[in-house]
Amino acid sequence: MFIAVLVAACAQPGPAPKPDPAAEERAIRDQDARWLKAAQSRDAAGEAAIFADDGIEYHLHVEPLIGPAAFQAYEVKFFADNPKVSVMWTTDAIQVAASGERRDSNRQSIPGRIGRICDG
Repeated sequence: MFIAVLVAACAQPGPAPKPDPAAEERAIRDQDARWLKAAQSRDAAGEAAIFADDGIEYHLHVEPLIGPAAFQAYEVKFFADNPKVSVMWTTDAIQVAASGERRDSNRQSIPGRIGRICDG
């Protein structure tokens, strides 16, 4: 029995599964659509639920928002301060490398606040 436990303890884990770039892109687009829907519904809690625990978002003239609670607090105040704001963005491209690394770009339009389009 001791030998079986020793062998099991020394067993190497199998190789990690290879990333599936198409599946990763679909998952990112699905999450992006949920985020946009929450933003358009002015649902700060819904947006924060999508935000990663260690996520960081940057805005001009504001300390970095770290984590869902900070993000939600910012969005609650943003929507209160900008009652007529409407949010829209489109994700132009998502590139997922065979290694699993990703890059995306988008365009945001937030009329009623700054009235301009921001490329990200």
